[in-house]
Amino acid sequence: MDNKFWVKALSDKKTLSLLEDKKFSSFHPVKCNKCGNTTDFQQQLFRVDTEPKNIDEDEKQNFLRYHMKQRHDLDSIFFKIKNNISYIDTAFCKKCNSNMITYDIKLGDEVYEELSKYLNIPKDEIQNDMRKIQDSLQQNN
Repeated sequence: MDNKFWVKALSDKKTLSLLEDKKFSSFHPVKCNKCGNTTDFQQQLFRVDTEPKNIDEDEKQNFLRYHMKQRHDLDSIFFKIKNNISYIDTAFCKKCNSNMITYDIKLGDEVYEELSKYLNIPKDEIQNDMRKIQDSLQQNN
């Protein structure tokens, strides 16, 4: 059976709704690789549906990267899942309109809480350890 893919751009309202979810938006745009801008990004989200549902994730992502480049001229995309729904997240620099944007994880309370549950270590201990690591990295640079 052939694999089928449907990719649909989300409305601005649906995009804003998803981006207001702190867990969903913890992986977010931080820097334009073309001009160095670190603020003012416009994000666009796409919903992805596939048939069959159990398609190999690597195969799916490779096909979607090719599709998004060919159909939408997007060089930089990221895959996210919320409530078992797959999304593509991409951003544009508002200063130079480049799509070559670096994303990073915002280490907010939600991320620390998830790590705490997963690692069975108190959230405060993880935060303190992360601060120590960050301080050490800054001293070495």
